[in-house]
Amino acid sequence: MWNDPIVEELHRVREDHAARFNGDLRGAIAEDLRRVEETWPAPVIDPPPKPPIPHRRLPTAA
Repeated sequence: MWNDPIVEELHRVREDHAARFNGDLRGAIAEDLRRVEETWPAPVIDPPPKPPIPHRRLPTAA
């Protein structure tokens, strides 16, 4: 199997992050990620809404 060093690093970072919070995903990890998100220097970008998908008319019974 081929190993991707970037994916391996991502897994290692994720495992290290989870270990810092004893794997408490719903509590401590989520709170830490919210804190990081609040202090992130990049601007928040809201994508424009997607245009609606036109409905196709179904044939009516004659």
